[in-house]
Parts: sequence; C-alpha cells; structure tokens
Amino acid sequence: MITFLILLAIPLRFKNLDYSDYHGDEYKAFLIPGADENAWQFLLRQRKGPMQFLVSYIPYLFTHNFRTEFAERLPFAIASCLSIAFFFLFVKNMTKSKLIAFISSLLFITNGFISGIGRIAQYQNLNLLFSFATLFFYSKLLDQPLSDKQSLKFSLAGTFFWCLSVLAHWDAVLIAPVVIFIILKSLNHCEIKTAGLKVLLVNIALGLALTLPFIVPYIDAFKNIAHNQDYAQDRIGLDLGYSKVPLYKALTELYNPFLTIPFLLIAGLIGVLNVKKSLPILLWFTIVFSFFELFVKNPGTHFYNFLLPLIILSGIGAGTLFSLFKFTKYLVAPVLLVIVSFLYFQTYILFVDHSVEYPFEDKVVLKIPNFYKMDGYFLNLVAQGIENIKPDYMRGSYVPLFGFTHHRFWNEISTFINGQNVINHEKLKYITNEDKTVSERYMDTKYGLDGGFYAVGIKRPMNFVQNFRFTNYPHKKLVHTFSQNGEVVVAIYRVEGLPQ
Repeated sequence: MITFLILLAIPLRFKNLDYSDYHGDEYKAFLIPGADENAWQFLLRQRKGPMQFLVSYIPYLFTHNFRTEFAERLPFAIASCLSIAFFFLFVKNMTKSKLIAFISSLLFITNGFISGIGRIAQYQNLNLLFSFATLFFYSKLLDQPLSDKQSLKFSLAGTFFWCLSVLAHWDAVLIAPVVIFIILKSLNHCEIKTAGLKVLLVNIALGLALTLPFIVPYIDAFKNIAHNQDYAQDRIGLDLGYSKVPLYKALTELYNPFLTIPFLLIAGLIGVLNVKKSLPILLWFTIVFSFFELFVKNPGTHFYNFLLPLIILSGIGAGTLFSLFKFTKYLVAPVLLVIVSFLYFQTYILFVDHSVEYPFEDKVVLKIPNFYKMDGYFLNLVAQGIENIKPDYMRGSYVPLFGFTHHRFWNEISTFINGQNVINHEKLKYITNEDKTVSERYMDTKYGLDGGFYAVGIKRPMNFVQNFRFTNYPHKKLVHTFSQNGEVVVAIYRVEGLPQ
C-alpha cells in the first residue's frame, strides 16, 4: 500500500522538476556565506534551523553550482515522497484503520500545498518528513506503558526525529499537541508512574542534547540581529483584531482551486463525529488553528500546519462513511474515486504541466462548466484579490507562491549579458521588471542604472509587474529575446544612458 502511494506521488513530485526558476524564498535555502563570515556564522543569522542548508549543500558538492534547479530540488522531493510513508503509518496507528490511513494519504498526496512544497528546495519537505517520522514512532506508544523497553526505543526514535524537525524549522513545535496526547495516554498505562517519568526524562535529556548546541548560540546571535527581531515581531504576536480565515480560504483556493475546501470541510465534519478516532486529531487542529488566529500576524502559507490535521479528519470522515454499513462502500467508493482522481488531475495540471503557467495565466482544468475560470479570475486573485483581504498591517507583503510552473531563462540571461560585456569590453549593469530577489539569484552582473545598462523585460513575472517593454526608456535597442511555448517571454534591451 505504501509503495502504491509513493508511486502515485512520484509524477507530482519529480516530473518537470527542473522546469521552473527558483521562486523568491527557494534560493534562501542554500549555504552561501557572506564574504566576511564562515558557514557557522551564516547559519546563526538565518531565521530557521540549519537542516535545509545542510541538505541543499549535498548536491552542491557534486555540481559546484547552486543554480542547477533539478539537483538542488531532488533531495527535497525525495523527502516529500518519504514523508508519505510515515504519514500513512502514523494515521494507521492513530486510527487503527488502514482504510482511513489510505484515504488520508490520497488527500495528502493530491493537496496543492503539499505538492507545491514537494517541488521546491526548502525546509517544508524536511519538516514534513521528520515530523511525521516523529509522530509515527510516538504513535507506537499508544495502548502500551511508556516504561516498557520497547516503548523506550520508540520514544527515543520519536524524540530524535522531532529534534531534526526543530532544526529544520520552528514549525516542528506545532505537532506538540499530538505528542503530548500520546505521551499522557502512554503514561496512564504505566503501573509504576515513576518508571514512565524516568523514560520521559531520558527523552527530554536527548532532546536538549541534540538541539541546545545550536539553539543556545542561535538565540545569543538573534539578540544582536535587528532584522531578524523585526521579522519575528511582524510574524508572531497577539493579534485579536482581525480573522485571517478569508486569507486562508483565498490562498487555499489558489493552490487547490476546485473541490478541495468543500470536500475537506464536509468530510472533516463527519470525521469529527467519530470521536473515538478523531479526538487527538481534532485537538491538534483546534490548538494549531487557534494559535494561528490569535498569535500569527502574517501566516504566509505556514497555515498548512492546521490543514494537515484537517486532511486526516477528512480521511476519518470518508473512511467512516465507507464502513458505516455493508452497502455504503458501494455508494461511497465510486464518489471518492472520482473526487480523488479529479484532485490528482488538478494538481498535475497546476504544478506539473507547463503548457500554460498558472496562476500567471488563466488555465483550464476541465472543459466543463464550473471547472475552469475565465477573465483572469485567479490572476486577479493573486495580484489584487488576496491583497484586498489582508489586514492593513499586511498590505504590500508578498503573495507566497511556490511550486508553480514559471520559467524565464535566467541562467541564459546571465550568460548572454556576461558574454556581451566580454565582447564589448564593458561592465554594464542591468535592471528588470521582475522582483530583484529573483534576478539576483542568477545574475553575475550587478543591478543598477549607471550610464548604459541592460533592461531585462520579463513577461508575466512572479511579482506581476507587467511593464516588460520599458516604455519609459526611449533610447533603447532590443538585443535578444527568449521564447517559451512559441511566445516571447523575455526581451533584453540595451539602454544607452539614462532617459532624457
């Protein structure tokens, strides 16, 4: 069953993995120390733990180049596939049902957030892998005392992987409600409570031993980095004045346009009614959702952390309906098959197929009424709609886009401009209508307007700034273009001096 699930996920994770350019945050996962710092100092000034930097460095050892998208993304895509196995095993142990675990895993695989994450070189894949490995090993403690020797081994394995998850990103703490539920239940089975508490202390000691060597110097460094402190204050803090549910809905629809939200909510509600199987998952969802609503000012896409328990609740609901009576499986099975097949197809169309680059262009999912959007619906949702529903303090912050197909030849652009500078014995800089954080990941040439320069026009850029003809620079000459799917998507102009 696990093999089938992973094989099902492979096309969504690996096909056309090298097509898209790095998105804004993706390149930040690479270990590139500044000129005046070593690797350790670089790690201490980041906003998260060191795991993604260490993992992304592995392909660099072979390619000696962080600009090789496929190589850099490969270990993270592998981690994404492995996380499916631990997700299935965890859900099976928690619900005592292979059917629920299988349905939940299908929803996990076909979710747009999970697939988009699985196609980028970033920490989320490590968080999912290590967190679900953690939950799997801890779930082996259910219905047996924590004081058993076997329980000690499972708990130590769970603690080890939890530490790895923490060292990938602080999001790892959000699985704590499930871990605490399992530990309390396991402690309750101990005839001698002190024996169980000793095992718990051993796990705490292991956790501290693995995490403190990084966390202590990290906190010390954090106190001296004002930029990171400002970032944390902008993200985390008591926030009672505005519900972010409309934002969650808009972003979820961006990554999962059709069926996902209504199916998860309806099936999840049914799952909640099966209290015997759903209680710990419901507690997980409620606590994490409340945390995001009350204390996360700018969630970005991190709110997928409470979509994970919602997916499991939906699996419980669908599995409950499937097994309710002998005949219900004949009614539920074909409906469920159609829905999951559509969600799989939708995810493939949006994140793998690049004949049309969603959401930068309108894309047809199915050529039947209500299953495709015209008139720039999702383009407007990204460029304007999401911006309009943000709280005032979030206005102007970027729309988190990851995993979507978007290729604009930045490696080739860099090579062309470098070659022109060599041929002409010049050191001309460049500008672009694309976000500077995207172009700087690829360009060797510096960004600037000193005298003559190259203007790199990107059609449908990731920042949605559409002026790629540079009409405000009359003294320019088109020197090169790049085409994608028969359409010019990059126009490089040489500008002779600043505009008059």
